[in-house]
Amino acid sequence: MNTHTDTETTAAPQVSAETQLLGIEEAARNEKEQIAVELDKAVKNFKLQEQKRVELEYALSKAEEQMNILSGSATQYRDSQRAQAISRMLLGDTSVELDKLPATDPMASLSVTDLKAGIAQLRRDRSELELSWKAAQSAVNALERKHFAAHAKLHGARYQLARNAIYDAWVELQAAEGASQKHALHQVPQHVAQDFWNIVLPAVDTLDSMKDLRPAGRNFGSNEIKGENIRLTGLISTRAAGLAAEFQNMMNGVQS
Repeated sequence: MNTHTDTETTAAPQVSAETQLLGIEEAARNEKEQIAVELDKAVKNFKLQEQKRVELEYALSKAEEQMNILSGSATQYRDSQRAQAISRMLLGDTSVELDKLPATDPMASLSVTDLKAGIAQLRRDRSELELSWKAAQSAVNALERKHFAAHAKLHGARYQLARNAIYDAWVELQAAEGASQKHALHQVPQHVAQDFWNIVLPAVDTLDSMKDLRPAGRNFGSNEIKGENIRLTGLISTRAAGLAAEFQNMMNGVQS
């Protein structure tokens, strides 16, 4: 009794170009949906950092202003506050109430030393916040680039599928034309205009950024589809002969 068992290795089935393109189309669509989710968080974070940035700049400008007016009197400082309030009114701020402006301001009691220390800290905070703000902005920009790339792959896959369908239909039309020529007078086209040979369909999978669209196992993009090149391959003549044979088989199948 033979106890030896041979292990058969089954090769993985080849993935057709159409199946691959359909998969890329679906993946790109899902990626765009995921980007929309991530963008919601990224934009909220960017707006938060922007708000902090504005608030810090305002606090810093107020502190620096106080440093500039320390040489003046308290009356001059209150006059400065009143002038700012009036300017806001002139800009349309209806919430300003001049009669409720404080007689004194907490900042007026700060010493030069305190102000210098506070301003120095605010400037350090601004430097740190600037990094957070730029990071938040970069995150939004990165998602924008990803969105455009996913959109390109989505419609690149659709284009390649449509291009393949046009190629197949074009060949079959030319095959019908070739097979019909035996019924034509003076080789006048029967089904398509003479300039139908002028078809040119560029590929979109030639760039590295679109390499996912290439057929599995290929390291280079598709060739441009040109009518004259297809004619030179003899494919149309072969299909025309096959079409004629198809009709002949139909004739042979007719019962007398």
